[in-house]
Amino acid sequence: MVWRCAIIDFFFLTVSGERCLAKLADVALLVSDDDISPEWAVVSCTRSVEDHANQLLASLIESSGVDAHPFGAALLSGGQDDFYRTWDSRLAWLRDGFQIVVAGDREVQEFMLLVELRNALIHGNGELTRAQASRLDKMLNLRRRLTKLLGVEFDGRHVILSSQVADKSIALARAVVLHLDSAVLKVHPGLRV
Repeated sequence: MVWRCAIIDFFFLTVSGERCLAKLADVALLVSDDDISPEWAVVSCTRSVEDHANQLLASLIESSGVDAHPFGAALLSGGQDDFYRTWDSRLAWLRDGFQIVVAGDREVQEFMLLVELRNALIHGNGELTRAQASRLDKMLNLRRRLTKLLGVEFDGRHVILSSQVADKSIALARAVVLHLDSAVLKVHPGLRV
C-alpha cells in the first residue's frame, strides 16, 4: 500500500495523540518494508491506541482536580485500575466522568473490531476465542465484519491474515486516535497532554 501524507490539524491533537500517530507511522514503515507480520501490526496498533486512551483518561482525571480532595483521592486509589481494564470501562469513564460520548461512533466501532481481532490473536492463539465463538450467530457476525472491514479470512475458527490486514489496521488505529482527540478537545479544550 502506498502511504499518502495527510494534512493533520495539530490543533485537534493532544501531545499523547501526536506520539501515538508517530508510533503508528513507524508501524506503517515497517509494514511497507515487509519487516513485520500482519499479526504484529494488529497487536502493535491496538496497544498504541490503548496506551493513548489510558493517557487521555489519566490526563482528564488529573485536570479535573478530583484527587485534590481526600474523598476524590480515596476513590481514585481504590478503583483507578478499573478505568483502564477494558475498552468498555474506558469508554464509560469518558462518557460518565467527562461528557465525552464516542462509544457508538463509527471510528470507535471499527477500532473495537480491530480489538476483537487482537483478542483472537493473543487470547485465542490465532483462533476466535471461546467467548467470541460462544454463540453461532455472534461468531458468524464477527467473522463477516472482520472479513468485510479488514479482509480477514477464516479456516473454521482459525484466523488467516494477509498483508492488507496490516495496512487496514494502521488506518483504523489512526482514525480512532484523530477521532478521540477531536472529541476530547471539543469538551476539554485546555487538555493538550
